[in-house]
Amino acid sequence: LELVKWDGEYYGVSTIWLRWADRDGNLIPTQRELKEEAIVYANEAIAKSNEKIEQIINNLKAIGMNSEQISEITGVPIEDLKP
Repeated sequence: LELVKWDGEYYGVSTIWLRWADRDGNLIPTQRELKEEAIVYANEAIAKSNEKIEQIINNLKAIGMNSEQISEITGVPIEDLKP
């Protein structure tokens, strides 16, 4: 672990800061950076889940299930199912 100079913005102030880095020079993320990364990861996971649910709904429609059955199986409200 070492301190390195970092030119960047932190809490709205742009300057040269001291940042913690590992021995390879990789910056240790700040709490804010970790939070932003977690939000991006969560949004990507939600998008993938929604795509999978939509594919499941389409597959169930293709085998002839009606909206009520699909809603019961998937937990998606009937009004949210595309016609």
